Amino acid sequence: MKTRALPSLVLLIAILMLPAWSAAFPPGGGKGLASAVKLKGKDLWGPGPKGHRFAAIKDIVVAGDGKSTYLVLSRGSAFGNYGRIHLIPWQAAAPKIEKRGVRIAFDEKVVDQSPALPRNEWQPAFVTPGYIEEVSAYYRRVMQQQSK
Repeated sequence: MKTRALPSLVLLIAILMLPAWSAAFPPGGGKGLASAVKLKGKDLWGPGPKGHRFAAIKDIVVAGDGKSTYLVLSRGSAFGNYGRIHLIPWQAAAPKIEKRGVRIAFDEKVVDQSPALPRNEWQPAFVTPGYIEEVSAYYRRVMQQQSK
């Protein structure tokens, strides 16, 4: 008797969970969603159809409040041992995930002029609140200039 009730119970639970499931997975089969793990190492491309590759995604960082997310870019060395690390606020980058990588809203000149860290200093624990504020202020100015 218990084994016959089990499929009914599973069906009832599935029906009750449907609204939560629908909210967690939007229509379109997850279109526009991407795994952070799969984005690591992907090429970063500049804006427009003729934008070119100018960096690689080294990491994706989420702040303790869960709201501020940053793309961490590796830039400046063909062998990956030297160069600089750039944090870009996710919202400012307005990333578009494509098959060949990730396209952002601005070109390499904007990234090159942004506050950066030496590659050997990249650890989320080493990033100071002052550096985060400097990065945020820089990209707020960039976004204001682009909206003019």
